[in-house]
Amino acid sequence: MDQQKKPNTLRYTLCEMAVSDKDRCSFKDNSDFTSAILNAALDAIVTINTDGIIETVNPAFEKIFGYSSDEVLGKSVNMLMPEPHAREHDQYIKRYLHTGERRIIGIGRETEAIRKDGKKIPVELAINEFTWGGTTRFVGFVRDLTVAIEARMAIDKANQAKSEFLANMSHEIRTPMNAVIGLTDLLLETPLTREQREYLSIIKSSGDTLLSIVNDILDYSKIEAGKMTIEHVGFDLLQAIKHTIALVTENARTNSIILELQITDYPGIVNGDPGKLRQVLLNLLSNAVKFTKNGKITVEVSTKPINDNRIETTIQVHDTGIGLSTEQQARLFAPFTQADSTTTRRFGGTGLGLSISKRLIEMMGGEIWVESQENKGSTFGFTIPVELSKLAKLETKAADTATPSDTIISADTQPIPLHVLVAEDNIVNQKVIMHMLEKLGCKVTAVPDGQKAVAAMQENDFDLVLMDCQMPIMDGYEATKQIRSLDASKRGIKIIALTANAFIEEKEKCIMSGMDEHLSKPIEFQKLSQTLRTLVKNTVTKSTIEADSLTQRLETLLKTIGEQAINDIIAAFLQDTPKYITLLENSIAKKDYHSLKKTAHSLKGSFGNIGALNLMHDCEALEVLTGSTANSGDLDKCAVLINKIKCDYAEVSKLLTNKIKV
Repeated sequence: MDQQKKPNTLRYTLCEMAVSDKDRCSFKDNSDFTSAILNAALDAIVTINTDGIIETVNPAFEKIFGYSSDEVLGKSVNMLMPEPHAREHDQYIKRYLHTGERRIIGIGRETEAIRKDGKKIPVELAINEFTWGGTTRFVGFVRDLTVAIEARMAIDKANQAKSEFLANMSHEIRTPMNAVIGLTDLLLETPLTREQREYLSIIKSSGDTLLSIVNDILDYSKIEAGKMTIEHVGFDLLQAIKHTIALVTENARTNSIILELQITDYPGIVNGDPGKLRQVLLNLLSNAVKFTKNGKITVEVSTKPINDNRIETTIQVHDTGIGLSTEQQARLFAPFTQADSTTTRRFGGTGLGLSISKRLIEMMGGEIWVESQENKGSTFGFTIPVELSKLAKLETKAADTATPSDTIISADTQPIPLHVLVAEDNIVNQKVIMHMLEKLGCKVTAVPDGQKAVAAMQENDFDLVLMDCQMPIMDGYEATKQIRSLDASKRGIKIIALTANAFIEEKEKCIMSGMDEHLSKPIEFQKLSQTLRTLVKNTVTKSTIEADSLTQRLETLLKTIGEQAINDIIAAFLQDTPKYITLLENSIAKKDYHSLKKTAHSLKGSFGNIGALNLMHDCEALEVLTGSTANSGDLDKCAVLINKIKCDYAEVSKLLTNKIKV
């Protein structure tokens, strides 16, 4: 094509198309203006008739697709489309003209197009209908997204690199801190002179402060990178609040502060993110303790209904501390900011705590605020919406006023006689954890990698496994999966993850791989003790309840149908249940919600009939998760429940096998 004619292509075809010579001059000036705009557009503009034949293109089309206008005018627009769109395009037009049904027309979308050189390019396509000279035509606006997508991929890659850097930094900092804080905890439990105890207390306090700063920086970086996620799990709201208050009780006592808790309209079990709630509340409480001397701090909790299933929870922390000016309040929630420049020097901190709290509350759908007067104290409060749990409810308690001293978890000095397998490759961390466990009364066997952990499980009987996640030869995730595939007497063992990565994604990954609990390094002696005691208590309580319910159910059946019939029922149950559990695993692998729901319902009835109530409730929970509103997040929760059902069934099968033998 003559280069001098090229810019006039679109103007000429639009003006000449079905327009008489008489009319042409009357709008020539306006047409020239419109043509200039279209020719200057950076997006490709293509018009086609109802047969899909290209009638006009603009210069940007030639640049994006590599064709000259002469090469495409009069040809099917299908030449620009990959399969199956090229094959189906004509039917799209015919269907629209016949039915008026809009599948593409008037709707922008991202798709692919084909250039002259055969290369596929990502494009944003918008198509609309217009009439010219009494004839229906279609215009397509095509934007090349190649550069935009490459930029998006570069950003994603940078964010991924940032996340990996943060994870590595977390690991590298927390690993030596595990030794510093862990050994300090152990030394503080030994006989010491007053001077030695004072020095160790300073080391401990400094280590805790450093860990808090690291956590703030990591949290803020995760939020900025969009990597912070919100959990949606069931938890006891009152217990979450009480346990958080207990963490500041000792510091409050040192500062001669009275702590009070006031709760009205106690909702019991709710669905939300207990970890983020505790994090925000702990930040507000720590600030209140830091800036209050010889005063009082009151935590006030109230709720109000949003609808039948959701409530708004309001938590306020009132203190009688130094207070804040209006100017200080205005900048309080900005990152890296404190009330004034002297605050950091006097009280320490990064100035990130309240900024992180604000972002977390907003991510949970709530809001946070402050009310304060200088020298008269402050009130920090936040509201968050939570769901009332459908799976578990506690008795509602009327106005409950308690002091935090009622909530302190007393230090249990009773030994924990467990045989514990520790899988940890870092020799220093291994020694710290072993000494802590031995001090708690445990017998300990240590191995340096996951492969040896699996072998040790096959050769010995353990009560508990502490599993480091990052190990050579075989990591903790794969080792856990292999342990869960061992025979029934082995695979139900409780496994606690040990990781220097404090991110919530890491915790979720641990749970998804089959671990029961998660401890972030550095491991603190009291936290380890509390976790082990809680795990043992819950396991014993649960096993006792399950055994009692089984016994009660079997005794009822014995009176009704006789011993032989009971033995037949148990035998059938033990034979069929593993098949159903396998079906659950296959269904989740295929993401088949219908099969998951149907199988869970069948198992729920079987477990209920036999008296395995915990398993029955797990299957009921599985049914709820596989309802009509199920999503990929629910599928992850289903996987955790199925693993739990599989492990718990192993215990029930042993109980029932013993019943038959008896």
